[in-house]
Amino acid sequence: MRTGLLLLVLCCAVPAGCGRGAAPPAQVTETRNAKDGSVLLVIPAGKFRMGSPRYRDARPVFTISLPEFSIGRYEVTNRQFARFADAARYKAEGAWRKYFRKGMEEHPVVSVSWYDAVAYCRWAGLRLPTEAEWEKAARGGDGRIFPWGGEWDARRCNNRSLDAAQMPARMAPLHKGRGTTPVGAFKDGASFYGACDMAGNACEWTSSAFFPYPYRAGDGREGQADPVEVAVRGGSWAFDNIGFFRTDTRSRCKPPVFSFVIGFRVAASRP
Repeated sequence: MRTGLLLLVLCCAVPAGCGRGAAPPAQVTETRNAKDGSVLLVIPAGKFRMGSPRYRDARPVFTISLPEFSIGRYEVTNRQFARFADAARYKAEGAWRKYFRKGMEEHPVVSVSWYDAVAYCRWAGLRLPTEAEWEKAARGGDGRIFPWGGEWDARRCNNRSLDAAQMPARMAPLHKGRGTTPVGAFKDGASFYGACDMAGNACEWTSSAFFPYPYRAGDGREGQADPVEVAVRGGSWAFDNIGFFRTDTRSRCKPPVFSFVIGFRVAASRP
């Protein structure tokens, strides 16, 4: 594993949010991509509040409007990435095969570089989600602090503090007895739109260069072939700092870096 992962260390304070009374899950259209089998959720067009007043790199809070788009319900799995690598005869930069053992077919692929993730998406006829798309899919339109609501619950995602007895047994130990779980294993941790593992299991690459907020279309953060740093979203199985699992948390990483805590999910623009 290459070193150099730059993740912002955030405080653990959880502000008031939408609380236990969060809105029920949205009814969204679900499609399936024929090339790689990814299940895609259609996220409706509209405005949402992005950012956080508490963290320097997530300020200011602002309203942004996005067109309709689709995003993967699950993170891309080892099975899917293996199929791509074999079909395309692709030699990955990352050490993903090191962390893929028998029985881990439905676990998220990890230890892939940003370039590996981009190559997979191109092969599948898809793309990585933008940072704004990722945040909207994670927090919904009601400003959720965590995908499931406003209060931290370590039982709703794969994290280092997880104490649900049945879940560690399903982990694939990657480091100090902890590791990934099959995608979608935490049904109660799904977002308002039904996206799974957006707060845990693996951190996720986005398509966005890590630029200051506010986020504006056409400001150069999208479409870069070789960005200096890329926005990474979501917490991972290896983290226990609550701040990393918030829907508004931003992390960053250099695109050639690969780590056993980083994977990705796919997205697509709508006609």
